[in-house]
Amino acid sequence: REQDALTAELGTRGRMGGLTWDLAVYRAEIDNELLTFIVNPAQGIPAATFNAQDGTMHQGVEAGVDWEIVSGLRLRQTYMWSDFKFTGDRQYGDNNLPLVPEHLYRAELKWSGADGLWIAPSVEWSMTDTWVDYANTFKAPSYGVVNLSVGKDFGNGVTLYVDVRNLL
Repeated sequence: REQDALTAELGTRGRMGGLTWDLAVYRAEIDNELLTFIVNPAQGIPAATFNAQDGTMHQGVEAGVDWEIVSGLRLRQTYMWSDFKFTGDRQYGDNNLPLVPEHLYRAELKWSGADGLWIAPSVEWSMTDTWVDYANTFKAPSYGVVNLSVGKDFGNGVTLYVDVRNLL
């Protein structure tokens, strides 16, 4: 069936000196949300798509801050609070929708030299355990990932870089 939603969002975006921000609060009430279910990934059976029997709701906060601390040194941070759930579903009640961590934080500190060389360590932190099934019977544990990117901007639209993920 066709999915449709009533969505509201309120936010602000701005810049003050070396600080740029983006903040949004949202809520979406969805009828017939299209969901997927992987039948057997080990056998390569593709995901089946189905509609939620009743409504679902997505609400949350997305916040981002980009701060140029000094020339050539920039801190970028994002935080997301996600509350995604069924609403009175015949099969799943008010269970949380899986695979989206409730709290997720990302940060990158990037140093850029005048010659175009740069280095950017980053971290991603899923601050809460996350449901992996619609029945809310199994959770994946929270996690933290440390990454490192190193590169050179050549100034003509070309960038050469190496990105190493999950260092720890």
